[in-house]
Amino acid sequence: MAQRFQRAGAVALITGAASGIGAALAEGPAAIGSNLLTVDRDAGDLASLLSTSESPDPRLCVYVTAVDVTR
Repeated sequence: MAQRFQRAGAVALITGAASGIGAALAEGPAAIGSNLLTVDRDAGDLASLLSTSESPDPRLCVYVTAVDVTR
């Protein structure tokens, strides 16, 4: 999957990032050093994901935003 992402230091927007496919998709950009803007409707699940995840690079920035993108 990391082959699709070529820009270390870029920002990847991941919707539905708290679980399932969205959480899995966040691993690709993070693995090559892209910063993440993670979005999900459930702020609690996002906070839980952030507290349990380990960044592969201490310089990686992960922005967490609880919002419903369907509205």
